[in-house]
Amino acid sequence: MMADGRRLRQVIHNLIENAVKYSPRGGPVHIGVSAGRQEATITVSDAGVGIPRHQWDRIFRPFHRAGEASTAAVAGSGLGLAISKGIVEAHGGRIWVESEPGIGTTFAFTVTRAHTTEDDESSRPRRLQTTDTLRDSG
Repeated sequence: MMADGRRLRQVIHNLIENAVKYSPRGGPVHIGVSAGRQEATITVSDAGVGIPRHQWDRIFRPFHRAGEASTAAVAGSGLGLAISKGIVEAHGGRIWVESEPGIGTTFAFTVTRAHTTEDDESSRPRRLQTTDTLRDSG
């Protein structure tokens, strides 16, 4: 992928933090990755309190949190999902939620994969050598 690794880690961190925070029963959190030809999809799922459908679009707005009695005691500013949405969209991806109250929530986002062709050697991913250095692009 052509992406800012530090920023994508921030998105994943925000989604995992929310999954843990809103799973008061200590339920499992699942992280998945799938790759298609054009994009990769990352998912974070929990078995927490869930989010009513009518709030799905609002939770990506700054300072908005799902307003349910079961989440009233959960600390947070309501910025994590808005920041995550901005980062994902800046990478040309999209982010969404699927949830059912009392069952759990899945957040998913996509990131465009780097284009490679068989004919263009310069665009083909290469194997790192021991002399290569890795730097965070942030």
